[in-house]
Amino acid sequence: MKRRLIICLLFIVIFITGCFNKKDPDVVLNDPNIEYNSFYDGKYGTTGKLEGNSIVVSIFVNEKTTEWTNSGTDKRNISNIHSKLRTATRYLTENAKKYNKTATFIYDWETYSDLKYKATFKEDLLTTKGTYYKIQKAWIKENINSKALKNKYKADNIIYMFFINTEFQNQVKPWTITHNNCSYCDIEYSNIFYRFQGIATPAATFAHEILHQFGAPDFYYANDYINQRYVDHLEGSNSKDIMFYINKGTSIDSKFTALDAYYVGIGSRPKEANDWNLNQNEFERG
Repeated sequence: MKRRLIICLLFIVIFITGCFNKKDPDVVLNDPNIEYNSFYDGKYGTTGKLEGNSIVVSIFVNEKTTEWTNSGTDKRNISNIHSKLRTATRYLTENAKKYNKTATFIYDWETYSDLKYKATFKEDLLTTKGTYYKIQKAWIKENINSKALKNKYKADNIIYMFFINTEFQNQVKPWTITHNNCSYCDIEYSNIFYRFQGIATPAATFAHEILHQFGAPDFYYANDYINQRYVDHLEGSNSKDIMFYINKGTSIDSKFTALDAYYVGIGSRPKEANDWNLNQNEFERG
């Protein structure tokens, strides 16, 4: 009886482990040398609309002031980043479904090792948006065979994310440089500072920054898309829109709204955009 119980328990453990370790069934690999004919023509940078297959390329950075080590702490931090990417991409997939769009994200470097890289820069990357754009762009072009990756994963979009091992006292927030706010920026990427202003960067920030790459602007300050009247309105209404509000923690409570869907190209222009005289999304601008 005891032996039978032990065998049953072992079977359950093996079954559960297999379930957690199995590959994403939606990922169909292709020969990297066979051209994948994406529906997206690259007109709006490295990402277009929030639909189709998107690969997430994770780049762990050693730079002038920070580095990733082989310590147990850093290994746990990198594992946390993997978990937050999972949460963020699932959030985006689920919300795209609400607009009848299929948005598949391939990010899992534990399964697909060619989606994870290490980079070294002599510069101090703890800077405001775009300071070292040309240097980071050059690193991507020199070290990542993006065309082969897009062919292999049948990817329509490619998302580059630099992860920088900052401490809690860092005051620079994560940011993204995109084609919709920089016309010559054909390669879009996010700089994710692991800690900033006393917190560990939450999963909602990951989703927020990825949405930038798909064309969503910030809603918490006036810019080419959003006017100050609308910012004031969101502040007064205690908005939870993900492009305005980022919740802390491992889950994502921020809301993906009709306006977000419009700016990432999967929803029609909502009445709200007209009521507040907000500018066109990058896809309508052309």
